[in-house]
Amino acid sequence: MSYSYLNRSGLCHQLDQPLRISAASAAASAAASAAASAAASAAASAAASAAASAAASAAASAAASAAASAAASAAASAATSTAAAAASFVLG
Repeated sequence: MSYSYLNRSGLCHQLDQPLRISAASAAASAAASAAASAAASAAASAAASAAASAAASAAASAAASAAASAAASAAASAATSTAAAAASFVLG
């Protein structure tokens, strides 16, 4: 029985026994995979955190703006109402 393998150049090799991978090569591959996975996880976590922070900041800003606008509108309405009542009293 023969076993076929592709090398790094894409060329096919046939061997009469299974290819043996050294423990060092397997450990290096596992370490590289773990490092890549950790980096991807950290990047995704940072992106999610930044998005959540931006959304919270935008929501807080919108709420503060709406509250300030409502307060200004109420103050203007009260001032107008007071001025109208005073004018009505003076005029008579």
